[in-house]
Amino acid sequence: MTRVPANSVGRRTVIIVDDGAATGATARAACQMVPTQGAARILLAVPVRARMRWLPCRRRLTR
Repeated sequence: MTRVPANSVGRRTVIIVDDGAATGATARAACQMVPTQGAARILLAVPVRARMRWLPCRRRLTR
């Protein structure tokens, strides 16, 4: 059995939750960082906001 470090996201599904997506800056930063760590999928959970706030992250999310 291979031991995986607790903070490893390699080949895993990562769920990013941003409960205060006023500008989208935090979610955008997370969406940019997580793929560099080898995540297999990225899901973003945010309250309903204006479309223009989440569009920059959309291309990085898994459908």
